[in-house]
Amino acid sequence: MSVTNRKPPFRFSHTTRVGFDETDAQGVVYYGRYLPYFDRARVEYLRHLGLLHAGPADREFVMRANRVEYHAPARFDDLLEVYVRVERIGTSSAVFQFAACDERGDDLCTAEQVLVLIDRGTRRPLTVGEAYRSAVDLFEGRAQGAAPVPDDSPAGRRGGAVDAIERIVNREGEADEILRQSVATIAKRFETFCGIRFVEDGGMVDGPSAGRFAEPRAIVAITYDGSSVAEIALGAEVGVEDRDALDRIAALLSPYCLVGWDTGGESWNP
Repeated sequence: MSVTNRKPPFRFSHTTRVGFDETDAQGVVYYGRYLPYFDRARVEYLRHLGLLHAGPADREFVMRANRVEYHAPARFDDLLEVYVRVERIGTSSAVFQFAACDERGDDLCTAEQVLVLIDRGTRRPLTVGEAYRSAVDLFEGRAQGAAPVPDDSPAGRRGGAVDAIERIVNREGEADEILRQSVATIAKRFETFCGIRFVEDGGMVDGPSAGRFAEPRAIVAITYDGSSVAEIALGAEVGVEDRDALDRIAALLSPYCLVGWDTGGESWNP
């Protein structure tokens, strides 16, 4: 999987190689096999954004519509680059676009899929949450002042994380939403779980979080006017230079941590 600028407007791709069992009697990839390729690409895209296991377990995205076009055949052992993006997010739906390409970058198969968020018990549509929407829009470059395709080097990751948080803060808005967008950005940039805990009544209260839950292995203090008000918890250890970047992020977020967080009784395990 990779963040890419090889095929705009796509910004993410997943590679796969054609297996012999995926071809038909004509020696080309069976038309139905492209859907699993697209499924895998979507899973890796969501994993990269920290959204694969995010959200309550009582809701899920289900397929509403699937439109596929076939342009050219692929054969056994061909290497395919499968591009994926979220073209838009509606009230309860997300529209994904895909392109399976050969090594020259030519389209073999393209698709557009509409997925709807539903309650698993009632099977009724639900509103897509702001954390999901913000993480996607930030990555796809739709957020105001969003960065270009991020640099995957360690230095680019650190600088990109700080720059992204600065843009989120500069757009202003409600503290809750700023913190939601920020933890989603940190989780994506550092490829780990990220959450914020608030100091309250002499203890720590869990706040917004993003990424697949993991027991915190690194803590970055957030202070305001010399007093501890919160902390950033990460599911992976960080190096000295990464910590410097996270300290800068903590300073940017400190004013927004003064209001605390209403958990609504939910556990901190996305």
